[in-house]
Amino acid sequence: GCTLSCHITLDVGMGRLGFNAKNDDCVLQVAQAVQLPALTFTGIFTHFPSADLDGDEKGTITHEQIALFTGRIEQLKQKGISFETCHCCNSAGSIAFPQGHLDMVREGIALYGLCPSGELKGKVALTPAMTLKTVVSMVKTLHPGDTVSYGQTVTLEKDTRVATVCIGYADGYPRALSNKGYMMINGQKAPVLGRVCMDQLLLDVTHINNVQMGTEVTVFGKNGDAALPVEEIAALCPTIHYELVCVLGKRVPRVYLQQGKPVDITDYIGE
Repeated sequence: GCTLSCHITLDVGMGRLGFNAKNDDCVLQVAQAVQLPALTFTGIFTHFPSADLDGDEKGTITHEQIALFTGRIEQLKQKGISFETCHCCNSAGSIAFPQGHLDMVREGIALYGLCPSGELKGKVALTPAMTLKTVVSMVKTLHPGDTVSYGQTVTLEKDTRVATVCIGYADGYPRALSNKGYMMINGQKAPVLGRVCMDQLLLDVTHINNVQMGTEVTVFGKNGDAALPVEEIAALCPTIHYELVCVLGKRVPRVYLQQGKPVDITDYIGE
């Protein structure tokens, strides 16, 4: 009983969604689809698999995909089928392929102030928008022969000041960072000791002064005048920075800043 506004998808090489733009009958298929009575097609789009130049150093593949997409749009126009909005660029595409901007771009990772890939670094000025923080819940000194965390994967060889912090894999901090991740406290790196637990983990703070219950810990992002880039932490897993900023659990409160001052807090605890 209602009409839905929607966009047609053409597949130019991603293989994920849409009519296969490489097939000659693609235009005919779209022409048939737009006749469906309960749908109003206000746009047409595609998505690039390697606009970040991953495996496409010269951008040849993406140039060809833009040409294929815009070519099919032109063929549809010749059949009297046009769309209000044509779009194809994600963050990488909008940076590397301005000829593909068309009517709209779809920013993703760039909204976090992060560059889509190392190949595109320096192409546009971006400032990271997210800092992930937690706090120290306990500090204690362990001794030679003591072990830490599940599986007792670490046996201490000397007196070690250990800080328990409130974050774990249930919050989106990867268990893959067990024994190799690090965080920042008071401008210094504190290595992860032992396995990452569900909602806690341990840091070696022997070399860092003034660490106590309530001390702020930077998981990634700004830490005073220093910073711990999320790309650096992602590389330890190894994964991409986009995964780390996306997997944060719903119970992690979001504090939104405007000109450096909090303007909103989204807290999902209790839902």
